[in-house]
Amino acid sequence: AMLVKTAGVRYLVVLINKMDDPTVNWDQTRYDEIKEKLTPYLRKCGFKPGEDTIFMPCSGMSGANIKEHPGEQILSWYK
Repeated sequence: AMLVKTAGVRYLVVLINKMDDPTVNWDQTRYDEIKEKLTPYLRKCGFKPGEDTIFMPCSGMSGANIKEHPGEQILSWYK
């Protein structure tokens, strides 16, 4: 994040991967926990979460929320 900011990148998309893992199972609580832990660091780097930073839950293995939205049954809490 520091290198990206010093390179002049103004916007950042943070993908929170492995949300399809059986221990997580697309849980909003786990997503919020990761987001809360990363936010102070990103602020130190000069990003403003909510303005120039977007967090996205995804699954790299299945491509869910990368290629297409996994569906309202699985990911109803994320818009």
